[in-house]
Amino acid sequence: MTSKNPIDTVKLLDDIKKTATQVLKKDVSTYSGFSEKQLKDIAKQAAELQAGIIKGEVSKESEEYFSQGIKDMTVNFANTLEGLALVTVEKLWNAIVDVVWEAVEKGIGASLPKPK
Repeated sequence: MTSKNPIDTVKLLDDIKKTATQVLKKDVSTYSGFSEKQLKDIAKQAAELQAGIIKGEVSKESEEYFSQGIKDMTVNFANTLEGLALVTVEKLWNAIVDVVWEAVEKGIGASLPKPK
């Protein structure tokens, strides 16, 4: 079998990089918006806890309660970022597979099943 359109590996590499960049830039802006708000909330809670302790307005029991709240916010933030990262990896993988399979299929003039 001869290829109708041999793969230009330099072009394919460039296409993969462009595709990856597009996926990552889009998702990074999502991360930025989400993380900015969440981190501001965590910082605000920490500042309020500190101010309350300094002014003597927060008892030892309340200090533990508010500290646990900050810890929970931080854990939730990290878990959400982890989930977003997994989605981004999946999007990136799918986009790269699409680019590579398109190049292969173009060369053989037929469709191939994509890996899952």
